[in-house]
Amino acid sequence: MLKISIILASSRIGRQSHKPANYLLKRLNENQNVQAELLDLAEYNFPILEERLAYHPHPSEKLKEFSKKLTESDSIIFVSPEYNSGYSGLLKNTVDYFRIEYSKKPIGVVSVSAGALGGINASTQMQLLVLGLGGYPMPLKLLIPNVQKTFDEEGNITDSTIEKNSKKFLDEFIWFSGAIRDKKQKDLS
Repeated sequence: MLKISIILASSRIGRQSHKPANYLLKRLNENQNVQAELLDLAEYNFPILEERLAYHPHPSEKLKEFSKKLTESDSIIFVSPEYNSGYSGLLKNTVDYFRIEYSKKPIGVVSVSAGALGGINASTQMQLLVLGLGGYPMPLKLLIPNVQKTFDEEGNITDSTIEKNSKKFLDEFIWFSGAIRDKKQKDLS
């Protein structure tokens, strides 16, 4: 069973990025070989970084729980809106609490925007972030433009191109994640 955590990196009022995050969660969990979980940063509400978890004198239970979920994951997907040509500050703040939890893990990038470019700048920056964390950025990224028009209120995709791109992204991510997990397990035996 491949364990995947989807990190939803928006707490903005009226956010739209929860729609693609929930859509990906649903599609991943339709695969009998995948167990996916959504980690909604709006629910964790971590304070501005005081100290990394490993050095924090009094870490909260939520920090410890989040660390455990990341550690148990074989791979991770970041879903972030693009704000001012970058990924969300909420994602950066959360990522900075942890380090080893991301090491040598495949990490996929999904960016969302209200405009026509789908958060291309944020997606590129997230891939650089993954490298800085010691993770493996999946080369293929998923860009979702005009997110407010791309999903209906129930979270269904209304754009056939985005649906096709989402399927391609998920198929590639599952393969990428499984290949790295299998290699790591082989190296341990």
